[in-house]
Amino acid sequence: MKRIFFSIGLLTSAFVSYSQQTVQIGMQMPNHQFAETINAPIDNLSIADYRGKLLILDVWNKGCSSCVRLFPHMQEMQDKFGDKLQIVLVNTKTRLSKDSKDNIVKVLDKVRERIGKPITLPMVLNDENLDAFIPTTGVPYEVWIGPDGKVIGLTQAEDVNEQNIQRVLNGEKIKFINVQYLAWTGHGSPDRHLLPLVFKDGSIIDGDSAVQFQCSIYQGRVGNYVNMLKTDTMGNGYGETWTYASLLSLYAKGYPEYFSNGPYLEVKVKDPFLADQLSYVRNEDDPQEEKDRHNFAYDVFSARPITGDKVNAMLKDAAERSFGKLYFEKTTVSKKILVATVNKKISALATKGGEPKNTLDDDRAVSRRLQNLPLQDLINYIGMTQYGGEIIDIIDSTNTKMKVDFTLPKDFDTSDKTKLLAFWKSKGIEFHEIEKEMPGLVITDEKVSK
Repeated sequence: MKRIFFSIGLLTSAFVSYSQQTVQIGMQMPNHQFAETINAPIDNLSIADYRGKLLILDVWNKGCSSCVRLFPHMQEMQDKFGDKLQIVLVNTKTRLSKDSKDNIVKVLDKVRERIGKPITLPMVLNDENLDAFIPTTGVPYEVWIGPDGKVIGLTQAEDVNEQNIQRVLNGEKIKFINVQYLAWTGHGSPDRHLLPLVFKDGSIIDGDSAVQFQCSIYQGRVGNYVNMLKTDTMGNGYGETWTYASLLSLYAKGYPEYFSNGPYLEVKVKDPFLADQLSYVRNEDDPQEEKDRHNFAYDVFSARPITGDKVNAMLKDAAERSFGKLYFEKTTVSKKILVATVNKKISALATKGGEPKNTLDDDRAVSRRLQNLPLQDLINYIGMTQYGGEIIDIIDSTNTKMKVDFTLPKDFDTSDKTKLLAFWKSKGIEFHEIEKEMPGLVITDEKVSK
């Protein structure tokens, strides 16, 4: 069976002061003096001032709320490792993003108010040469520079953790899954559909004239989460880009008649690669390498306007050429379901108002909570958590439109089923187990003769 994996490098730009280079793994980091800094221990701070330490450049901008929420985590890592580590916050494209120094200071003040202590990490801003040297279309973005000044990783923020930092300081060789970004143009650009082919009015005017479309599939971590239709200014569709998809979702695009009801899957494929991919259930506690191995992304570009159905068919064909043919058979399965109801204690969760917020899924948030949002949002969150070691569907029978406030306890434990049900009952939400016949789907890689 033929398996094809395409990859694409980081977008390039010119770093005028350093021979038009861009940052790459293994290169010696130039001794760059930062243009402007906040919280710097000295004037004219440069990269060379941190030689002998592990240096991490955390690239961010003010429009990235997840970047700002990570500041306390970055500060925690800095405090833990002290003089062995230095994390520097790099505000990218400061002028373009209109992130003035005053506005950035206000952001830091708000973070201090929220966590009760200041962020003391050095911050770089208005450094256009550094922006060009570290070109990225997504933030947060981490540049790891070893004590010897060589670049050892270009990663996402989730890799900046205690385990990885300690391993680098111990001298271990870490094989980071380095972030890649797909070469699409920005949202709203009139020529966003011109990559990688150049065409006008349905005729290709540059590139391989025999190519009418391109469909590329990538395995691994590819940039940030993106789900984007490629259109021109008239609304015509020219393709689609998606990251952080499962391999099964690529096949499912071409078989909507089997996947419209979200069926339970019974995987009976013999190919080890497909069996591993199709049976994998993502768990947040899994090592990052394990998650990355089950991440897929794709680009579909067409030289002429196409419908969504055509995009799906192209993607399904590309998946089958790359990984093999799959066959589907509808069935039914008996599954354990939780039915949610409420008791009188639910009144204690009634909202006190304020701006609607939901940070329950953000394990880096200072306070994981739901504020002034429908009770159904909390029910949905409960359905996404593990139930005594298993994931189970929930039917919402609460029949209420009330809005609630809820803060998740820091020691929240989902492993003990009895304690979990008692906890939610004390909050006014009760669950009852039932058995229910649900749509199922048998997946094989061998056609069954009937």
